[in-house]
Amino acid sequence: MPRPLLCVAALLALSVFGSGQTLITRVNCGALAVSPQPGVTFEDDLPYAPGTTNGFVGGTSLSSLSGFGGQLLGGDNNPWKPVYDTARSDWTAYRFEVPNGDYIVRLLFAEILNQGVGLRFLNISIEGTPVLTNVDLADLLEVQYGGVFAVRVSVTDGRLDIEASPGPGLDIPAVEGSLLNGIEIYSDPGGAPAPQAPQGFQALSGYNRNILTWDWPTDPNIENFIVYRADDAAGPFVPVATIWNAPPRYFDDAAVLGTTHHYRVTARNFDGVESPPTATMTATAADPSASGLPVYEITIGAADLQFISRNIQLDPFTEVPATFTANGVTHNAQVRFRGVSARAISKKAWKVKFTGGDTFMGRSELNLKSSFLDPSLLREPLAFSLHEDLQSPVANIGSVALVVNGEYLGVFQSVEQLEEEFLSRNGRSLNANVYKCRGPLTVSSDPSLYPIIYEKKVSGAPGNADLVGLINFLDNPAAPDFERMLLDQINVDKLLDYLVVVGYSGDLDSISNNYFLDHDLDLDRWEIWPFDSDVNFALVPAVANLSVVAGTSFGTPGFVNALRERVMAIDSLRWRFVEKLAAFVADHSDPSILDPRIDALHLAIQAAATADPFKQGWESPATFLAQAPFIKSFIPTRNAAALAEGMSIQPASPPTQIWINEISAANQTTFPDEVGDFEDWVELYNDSPSPIDVGGWFLTDDMGVPTKWQIPAGTMVPAHGYLIIFADNEPLEGPLHATFRLSSSGEELALFAADGVTVMDFAYWGPQFNSVSYGRRQDGDPFFRLLPMQTPNAPNTDMGNLPPLVAGISHAPALPMSGDSPTVTAIAEDGDGIQNVTLFWRVDGGTFTSQSMTNTGGDAFASSIPPQATGSLVEYYVEATDTLGAVTRNPKDAPLFLFSYLVTDPQPIGLRITEILASNDTVIADEVGGFDDYIEIHNETAQSIDLSGMYLTDNFAIPTKWPFPPGTILGAGQYLLVWADNSPLDGPLHALFKLKASGEDVALFAADGVTLLDGFSFGQQMTDVALGPLPDDSSTLFRMQPSPAAPNLPLPGHTLEYNAEDVTQNVVSMQALHALEIGYNFGTFISGAAPGEQGFIVFDFAPISQIMGTDGTLLVNPIPSMTQFFMTDATGTGSWAATVPNLPSLVGITVYFQAFVTNSGLSNAISGTVGQQGLVGPTNP
Repeated sequence: MPRPLLCVAALLALSVFGSGQTLITRVNCGALAVSPQPGVTFEDDLPYAPGTTNGFVGGTSLSSLSGFGGQLLGGDNNPWKPVYDTARSDWTAYRFEVPNGDYIVRLLFAEILNQGVGLRFLNISIEGTPVLTNVDLADLLEVQYGGVFAVRVSVTDGRLDIEASPGPGLDIPAVEGSLLNGIEIYSDPGGAPAPQAPQGFQALSGYNRNILTWDWPTDPNIENFIVYRADDAAGPFVPVATIWNAPPRYFDDAAVLGTTHHYRVTARNFDGVESPPTATMTATAADPSASGLPVYEITIGAADLQFISRNIQLDPFTEVPATFTANGVTHNAQVRFRGVSARAISKKAWKVKFTGGDTFMGRSELNLKSSFLDPSLLREPLAFSLHEDLQSPVANIGSVALVVNGEYLGVFQSVEQLEEEFLSRNGRSLNANVYKCRGPLTVSSDPSLYPIIYEKKVSGAPGNADLVGLINFLDNPAAPDFERMLLDQINVDKLLDYLVVVGYSGDLDSISNNYFLDHDLDLDRWEIWPFDSDVNFALVPAVANLSVVAGTSFGTPGFVNALRERVMAIDSLRWRFVEKLAAFVADHSDPSILDPRIDALHLAIQAAATADPFKQGWESPATFLAQAPFIKSFIPTRNAAALAEGMSIQPASPPTQIWINEISAANQTTFPDEVGDFEDWVELYNDSPSPIDVGGWFLTDDMGVPTKWQIPAGTMVPAHGYLIIFADNEPLEGPLHATFRLSSSGEELALFAADGVTVMDFAYWGPQFNSVSYGRRQDGDPFFRLLPMQTPNAPNTDMGNLPPLVAGISHAPALPMSGDSPTVTAIAEDGDGIQNVTLFWRVDGGTFTSQSMTNTGGDAFASSIPPQATGSLVEYYVEATDTLGAVTRNPKDAPLFLFSYLVTDPQPIGLRITEILASNDTVIADEVGGFDDYIEIHNETAQSIDLSGMYLTDNFAIPTKWPFPPGTILGAGQYLLVWADNSPLDGPLHALFKLKASGEDVALFAADGVTLLDGFSFGQQMTDVALGPLPDDSSTLFRMQPSPAAPNLPLPGHTLEYNAEDVTQNVVSMQALHALEIGYNFGTFISGAAPGEQGFIVFDFAPISQIMGTDGTLLVNPIPSMTQFFMTDATGTGSWAATVPNLPSLVGITVYFQAFVTNSGLSNAISGTVGQQGLVGPTNP
């Protein structure tokens, strides 16, 4: 109903505060009425109607991006959070018809939409008097943090007017216009007594600052607070800041590190009367390194930070340049914000990608997760540790202290990227499709949604037909032989392990919303990986004790996942799940195990989290400090509930009493067969008190062929005894020699009943160490793992020392030349610690040289091999030793098998590989209509070149993979496309290989099969985005617009710098700022000029010459072009910016820019193709 005008009689009925103020009204701007506290109501936000209702003029309603009813907004002691959850945006006035007199107006503000400074400026007047001028809420309060501005005004015309006007830089009113969350108006008779001293005053020693807090004020007569500081307890105390009525906090960024400062705070009323000061509190700011955590520092330009903050929702994947510093070393990087919900809160997560082939601790990119939804800041490391307990593949994770532009942002989790480096570290094949899944694997009526819901992160094969095929398969559980096909396609054993941890921990996200699927294309097998596991362990107590199966593996929407549903509907698999759950509770989740782990995780971050001003709870440590005890109290209750719920769903009988117990796929010296050979073997175990005849059963290493080898009739397995079967494909050596071999690289094994249909047991494994087996922890135990000791015909044990893992071995550059010192890198990790890692290398089959590899951070090691002569074959392997003396080599059979490279110097003859497209979905079709990978070759010379007998390859180590057919002539200046589709029958220019979108080599060799003409290695590629030099004759690779058989072009929105033929003539340097996109600012930065000079930018739609950079210093014609003026500063630098018109017709148009400075001369030129927000990808390969 309308809010009536306030007459004198109504005023008399309102509350009167002790200081004489009477509440006139409260308004919940942008929303309906809300009661944030008992007895306190902020009324509906209504439009102003003269003589009828008070309210707003103009604007739109706005809700906080952070959600949760405002509960994630700051500060922790803010009593009005539901009011701050909404706002009116782009309003021009609020009008209240009231009697003449004095009033106190309290304006409630929080920047709930924009995510950075410099994006919104408030200009507000009350009764015609400016009270706020160009106020940036994000800068003053931080984003998503509530404040109160209070002012006394006089009304003489019967109407109290609050008016807003646009601030500077306004170009999107709905986003950057005036903002207001709530209004309180009190009458003010004047003469109020002095306010009380602020209550609850505390001073916290922070990192690079001190943090002061006090209780949220309740006295409406307080205008502001004054902070005093002294360097001695006796004073003098000097005012250092005047703070709005709220928030009741102050960050002393001027605190001297290591110096104890003394603080007091007073409250001041509207008559200028100050309260008595608080008691004196002290704090001593420290460097973040005092936290005990690794310190990561990001330094980013102010304009770039503002750019990604402004575009956080519209274009969340655009990266900007920055530097990253850790361990005293600075790296060049590209950065952006990351995550979904994390983008809308104050403590944002960061993505850091290192450029130029650089890595940090063996990683090419970092995910710095803020974990804002988890007040404990330890739930994800705890959950990941449980997956590690079960030897499941899981991302490395570690807590770090993050500093951005000198400001300590708090505790972040550095989480490993689940892409190629993760595959390498875990010994998984790089020939894989890996999907980041945000859906329940159910059939969609709109197939175009699949690539969005299931984002492809590694592409070993083009498209997503495998993922769609899996979804369709899961949609038809009534299909004949469904269980066997399910087991054949998916590593169900590891899936059950995953479901145990997710179900036990009560994870809200990690089944139908956040998980990864890895499709190993070599094994044709799917595996699930955990991801984003911080919403668990009773984070939401109301749902923490739902059923392990029916309710705890929930997510969104509806807590459904087709894969989980299909597995749990099969009795034999559900029985296994409950057995695993019971074993997990007994062996991994007892308080005697988890309590010390939780305490250790908490203690490691306690100092850093207490000083973290942006965590949940903000500057108050109370919420954080209560979390570890809370999680520990949850564990015993959870254990009992999980066991009870598991028993209620478990079938009465096990699916079998004969189990695959132990597998040795790399038996080197442990157990010989009858003729003395050390062959692969499989151990079956009888878990019953009676002998069992397994004659007629089947054993197979391919579930697609269940009856591969039949166990001979009459074969008995003794009670609680064993049966060894040699998997050597030598059936003539004995009755228990199967007709297949096992792969130490990983495969599957299944035991079928005599009907060839019923699955009795199954196992899956990855790479195995020599003389290390894979089996159950103990005989008949539900969990498989690597076993340090092979125990054929004896009880299994997981006691002992596993050798270290050595993986991720590579050398760079991928194709070394005679002057190069290639760096070999490796990952070596071991639970007991690494003693040393050694690189062994030799040249042309000579004697091995050994040299220690240097730890470059974390589990990464590196060492360089000296330069070798052209034509030299260099072979190498890596050996790691743990602190207990166990040794691992990679390759595991070295020196029988070795890594290698051939030293080759390119012989330039004018042929260049100028473009590749490793994931072609829509760009160009071949002769038969297929959208296949392609490689473009350019003849840069003025003569035709015969390519007959030359070779293309996708592996530097195999130069002669595909020869050009006879008569292949490439004309002067022309381009040639070769289809890399492994389909030679489609035409003469179809190579015998495909390009991997996950990255590999591409090279052109001379007809001798040895001389390298051109080539490069590349990493992960994007669909329909090409890779090549820009321009064609450059040596630098960029992601580009596909331009098959034509000169290369930058991606839409991106720019390309180029110079005159004599680069010394372009003395002024010009760099592009941001992407070139319709509706957004584009500008350039100019340097190298003289101070205080006038310059101007010319831009046109064509250069002087179509061949860029070959016609002298003048690259863009200044006569018909458009012009923008600028001035250089005292350092000889300048910049300009302009808004690209928001006209879709401009998309795809190429624009050319050049700077002219009065006396300094001309700059290089820049060309760019106009793009559209959301359609711009990264430029760096």
